[in-house]
Amino acid sequence: MNKLWRAGDRLVAYVDDPAVIRKINRSHPYYTETAQYYENGVCVARQYNVPDDKKRNARRLLGVNVER
Repeated sequence: MNKLWRAGDRLVAYVDDPAVIRKINRSHPYYTETAQYYENGVCVARQYNVPDDKKRNARRLLGVNVER
């Protein structure tokens, strides 16, 4: 369940889909990782800061809209 919300002048993305995480690591260097979520010693999700001008890209990549 991916999520996207606004935090000041940036967007924050919560990603738990391994395929999307791999794509972000490979193709989107402007996504800054801010947190990792672990369950039983295994990373299950990551949180990224996304520049505001990449909002459209983030919405399409994650398949969600910005939460209000």
